[in-house]
Amino acid sequence: MPAFSKNSLPEHRFNVIYVEAAAFSYELTRQVIGRLPSCPVITVRHYKDVFNRANQDSGWQKAHQSLILAVKSSPFLYAGPRICQNFGFDRFFYANFMLNCPFDCAYCYLQGMYPSAHVVAFVNPDDILDAIDTVSQNEPAYLALSHDADLMSFHGIIPYLDLLADRLDGRRHLMAEVRTKSANRAYYLSHEPTRQLVFAFSLAPEAVIRSYEQKTPSLEHRLAAIETALDRGFSVRLCFDPIIIDPATDNCYPAFFRTIFNRIDPDRILDVSYGFFRMPETFYHRIARRRPDLILYHRDFEQIDTVMTYSEKDRQTVTGNHLAVIGRYVDPARIYLV
Repeated sequence: MPAFSKNSLPEHRFNVIYVEAAAFSYELTRQVIGRLPSCPVITVRHYKDVFNRANQDSGWQKAHQSLILAVKSSPFLYAGPRICQNFGFDRFFYANFMLNCPFDCAYCYLQGMYPSAHVVAFVNPDDILDAIDTVSQNEPAYLALSHDADLMSFHGIIPYLDLLADRLDGRRHLMAEVRTKSANRAYYLSHEPTRQLVFAFSLAPEAVIRSYEQKTPSLEHRLAAIETALDRGFSVRLCFDPIIIDPATDNCYPAFFRTIFNRIDPDRILDVSYGFFRMPETFYHRIARRRPDLILYHRDFEQIDTVMTYSEKDRQTVTGNHLAVIGRYVDPARIYLV
């Protein structure tokens, strides 16, 4: 297990560290506890005793997050959901090294998926990596590594990405994506790029960030991280996803796209992902009940099959306007529409 960098400070603090009794035997547990010496440590039988208990106030918990260290059991990989982009791969999986995110984005499906806003970190990543080895041995596979968490935002606390870089290097059948809003540049400065790892940066106009992406870095800080990653030779994907249709911010997008590609040379990036706000209807209605303060869940969305999203007419209109701008910079063959 890689050691923590002495020069890397955690981006986030926690009120309490809950530790499964079985997790104390893992080196990663000892490292995390040592990294956060001011946090009280409470032993629990199983992480779900804290994470899955009834009547939790996830809104309050977002402002007072605790960290739960646990041992993950099988399955270690999951089939990718159909509402996510698979970038042309027939075999699409995702891994959960962590559950939940330190950021507080209004549109995040995790608010409806989990009963708690606390963060679970699994201390046995080698078991997940063994499963990745198995699925990527002989056939091409696409793997989302940060599907239910932002691993880069936790890099100063838990060095999953250090271990990933070592284990994934040379896996010629594998493409692994790390999706992030983090502005942390330490990883790019201290590692060499590997062909298998793609860093996918979620970007939005600053007005959208202020309205919908609480606790996230500014657009300027994200762009600085992208520039560092590109300068160091890492594969970078730009994600304009989710697009939010809102009269207060709609006019920001064309200028935003021009700003991005006037600063980031489109020939240096791998590709672009573009998609609208969308969410399984069960999660959507659950969030609407839990978070009445979020006006996003009290708008006129349509249900298409089991997914809540904007009407097809609105999506077509906005897509046409946006791609007219993006298409001036990026070949349509490198724009993936969700």
